[in-house]
Amino acid sequence: RTYVRGRPLGKGGFAVVYGMQDPSTGENFAAKVVAKSTLEKERARAKILTEIRIHRGCDNAHVVRFVRCFEDAANVYILMELCSNRTLADVVKARGRLTEPECAAYAREIVTAVAHLHAHRVIHRDLKLGNLVATGGRLKIGDFGLACRVESDDERKTTICGTPNYIAPEVLAGSKGGGHSYEVDVWSIGVIIYTLLVGTPPFQTSDVHATYKRIRANAYEFPEGVVNEGARELIRRCLAPKPGDRPKIAEIATHPLLNAGWRGATPWSMPTPRVDMDKMERSTRSGGGAGGVDAAKKPRAPLSSSAGVATSAPIDPAEFATLGMDSPTTTAGGVHPVGSGASAAASGSNAPGNASLEAFPPLWVTRWVDYTSKYGLGYVLSDGTFGVVFNDATKMTQRQPGAASTERRVAPPPVCFRASTPCPPGLEKKVKLMRHFRGYLSSDGRSAGAVEGAVAHLPHVKNWLRTKHAVLFRLSNRTIQVCFQDGSEVLLSSEASACVFTSKSGTRTCHSLGALPQDPELLRRLRYVKEVLHQLVSRA
Repeated sequence: RTYVRGRPLGKGGFAVVYGMQDPSTGENFAAKVVAKSTLEKERARAKILTEIRIHRGCDNAHVVRFVRCFEDAANVYILMELCSNRTLADVVKARGRLTEPECAAYAREIVTAVAHLHAHRVIHRDLKLGNLVATGGRLKIGDFGLACRVESDDERKTTICGTPNYIAPEVLAGSKGGGHSYEVDVWSIGVIIYTLLVGTPPFQTSDVHATYKRIRANAYEFPEGVVNEGARELIRRCLAPKPGDRPKIAEIATHPLLNAGWRGATPWSMPTPRVDMDKMERSTRSGGGAGGVDAAKKPRAPLSSSAGVATSAPIDPAEFATLGMDSPTTTAGGVHPVGSGASAAASGSNAPGNASLEAFPPLWVTRWVDYTSKYGLGYVLSDGTFGVVFNDATKMTQRQPGAASTERRVAPPPVCFRASTPCPPGLEKKVKLMRHFRGYLSSDGRSAGAVEGAVAHLPHVKNWLRTKHAVLFRLSNRTIQVCFQDGSEVLLSSEASACVFTSKSGTRTCHSLGALPQDPELLRRLRYVKEVLHQLVSRA
């Protein structure tokens, strides 16, 4: 059997999740790919085997479906149902705290899934917003990298594992505390419900050790006027320090909180205060238009059985096993605001001894969202221009609600049109996607700071590249903007022959490109920018 590998969907631990397609049927899957080089230790091999056995045995509508597993000379592949890239973590990032009826609808589905796991003596041990995936109108549990199975209800596990904000106190205690069992999932449900209603986890701090200290001390509080007493009572019981004081899953299912609100409905069909990427996906399924976006989703790099891929044989326990991996991270996991270095360039604020900032072109990316797993990159420029770089290399920009400009990186010239006029043939789907990107990038769905001007030749992102350490944007005015993960930022302008550097501490300096700067921190970043630019140019 042959599978065709697509783009990476996410990664965690020592594994990467890719899109996969069966070319004989056209069916798409997600594949967790684990390099065999990471499975040399017996513990790692045992772990992957446990994950496969547990996930394979969990057949439920609220669990991400296990399809099959196979191997080749280099990797182990776990083939799963392909879900939307939208998780509850994305919902909270986009929405903040949810209403009680919405929380109730989500909680009902979580409890249904956990009840199925516990009925099969499976403890998930890593329930969190990022492992709860929305797909097909349901909420599904994914990532069984830390899951375990108990032989009896009295058995206790002593491995210290999980995600800091969601770990139960008995897990932190390890063997000294007598071990843990099903109650750790109940604790996590309490954390999830609190987070949905409040917007942040109950024990969250900026330091993991401080978070653990708060968990051990059961130190959390409810914001005034946010959570009603009924919901507080359920959360307090789920977060009881002693495992025996926590409710059983069946008790949670009958709690008044979970039986209030839109009974029988799911939040995926509920109205939301802002346009989101899930709505964008639903609304474009029936749309026509250019096939470029769909074509961009076609996977590549065949994995052929003739190259040594097993067809359906299970993984040998003597060869493989589990390794904990976070669920696939969404590339559309929320809007990314860009640092203040660019805005400083426009404001003309100078640090002592800096070159002049006034000459620097006042154009940069202020917000962006990476949704290349489906459609492309959406962004907002400092002059109010909205734009999308689609996966098929089509670029669309919009200065104001009534005007739009589309550019293709092929022979035809740019197409310019207004929203009040009929959409050019073949662009209907992209126009609809553009509208949803705009809604996602602004709270009111409109451009902030939009200015009047000609529709043609709007400023835009010509191309961009995301690396492990930074995101690089190349703008149409020949400005290069690089946003590093540590908060620092570099702006390069050939027009002004200048470089604006914002350090991770927030210090801004302007340098002439005619001479090498003396700042070693900036020099390191400029070398990195040079390497990334080379990658960008070579792939163009």
